[in-house]
This record gives sequence, structure tokens and C-alpha cells, in this order.
Amino acid sequence: MSTLDQHRLCGAASGADARIRILLAEHNASDARLLQEMASGRELELVSLPCLGSALEQLGNQHFDRAEIPIIVLTDLTDTDSGIEALLAGAADHLVKERLTSHELVRAVRYAIARHRRIGQLHTLSLQDELTGLYNRRAFMTLGEQQLKIARREDSGVTLAFADLDGLKSINDQCGHTFGDFALKDSAKILKNTLRESDIIARIGGDEFAILWLARTAPSLTVLRTRLEAGIESHRLSETRPYQLSISIGVSHYESGFTESLAEMLSESDRRMYADKRTRRSPIRQDRFGT
Repeated sequence: MSTLDQHRLCGAASGADARIRILLAEHNASDARLLQEMASGRELELVSLPCLGSALEQLGNQHFDRAEIPIIVLTDLTDTDSGIEALLAGAADHLVKERLTSHELVRAVRYAIARHRRIGQLHTLSLQDELTGLYNRRAFMTLGEQQLKIARREDSGVTLAFADLDGLKSINDQCGHTFGDFALKDSAKILKNTLRESDIIARIGGDEFAILWLARTAPSLTVLRTRLEAGIESHRLSETRPYQLSISIGVSHYESGFTESLAEMLSESDRRMYADKRTRRSPIRQDRFGT
């Protein structure tokens, strides 16, 4: 189906009571006027352009709620295959021009927006740890691989930290699983407050967290540990809990030109986390970490 046989109607609502802004790409002026008449007096605000290229350019210049907006395809073709082809190509709906009414136009736009938002919510849920709100393991592996590609392209190094909530089993046994959940959520909050918003922070296992960020030099474990302990102490003063939080952390840094995979980085940082857990129980502390 070529753009000469169809036009695309793109739209999204900016609020519950706001008019829905529609971006129409239609080469046929008569059809464009007809659609303008259908939209007139309804909750639709229609912006019409003569071709798809102009419409895409307009998306970048004006506000249509967001860049990833639902697309509705309108066509002169009445066969079922054309409709299926449009849906398989990613369209939210397929409408035939000669059968279209103003009521059906509004209904299609509203349904497309509702479906699009629901799909977005489901996508977010598939990448989010339900308990802590952090990324889950799937998201970490996906986003992490993207981050490594960026690092290689920009000739940058990366740092990966592996953190573990100490004594979660004891908290569960002595205080109950509700407080165990609190401890995990507390740890997630502390990690988010300690690290940068741009860092990829995820809960990748029961009591395990992973953090990945671009870094040209290896950070100091002393500095990171001091910031982490300050976050734990600040949280202790602000929240009353029947347990004392403790987080072990292992960090590995990889200079530009690294060849290690994300799985290898995780394994190495995990090993260093257990070393940190042992070291912190003795009077000797490791001060720096590197490759």
C-alpha cells in the first residue's frame, strides 16, 4: 500500500478535557476538506498537510503530545488484505474513506489513543521491578547492551557496580517478609539517591542490584562507599525500621576499547561484591578498584 493510495491520521490527547490534536497527511485536497468538516465541532483539532514527509517534519516542530503517537490509516481500498497489511505495519486502526462518519472518526481516534497508552503501560511493566520500581533484570540486560554500544562508539569506558542487601534472610526471619520488602525498597531508594539519574539501576535478583554507567576513569571505592553509608544513615534517621540496613558493593571499571561482555562484567562485579562483604567484616578495607 503506497502513500498515494492512503493517508495517515496521527493523533494524541494532551489531557482529559483537552481537544485531541490530529496531524493529517492527505494528498487529496477534497478528502482533506471532508475530514476537516467531520472534525469541526467535535473534540478534534485537525492539522492537515499534503504529504507524509511534511507531516513527519511537522511532528518535530509542533506539539502532538509525544513523538511515539498512534497512527490510523485511511484508504480508498476496501479489501481485507489492505487493512491487515496496515495493522501489521504498526497502524493502530484502518478505516475506509467512503464508509467513514464523524462519529466513527472520533471513536477510532479515542480507541487508538487508549490502546497506545495501554501498550505503553504494559511495556513499562515488562521492564520494571514491581516491588522497587527500578528496572528489572530484562531491562538491565537490554539497556546495558545499548550502553555498551554507546561506550564503544564514543570510545568511552564503563563502570559496573553490583550491590547486595546484607542479611535479607535474617530480616525476613526475624521481622517478617513485609519488612523484608521494606528493606529492598529502602535499598533501592538509597541507591537511586546515591547514584546519578542517568545511571542504569536495576534489581536483578532477590537481594541483588546492578548499576551501569559511562566513565572514562575508575571511581574510588572509598568515595562511593562514603556516599552509600551517608545515604544509609540519612535513611535511618528519617525512617523507623526494626533492622539496620547494610549494603555490600563490588565495582569493576573497563577502560575504552574493552572487549568484555555485559555478562562477564556482571560476574566480575559480583565476585568483587563478595570480596567487599568479607573485607568490611575485617579491619582491613580495600580503597581502590579497577580493571
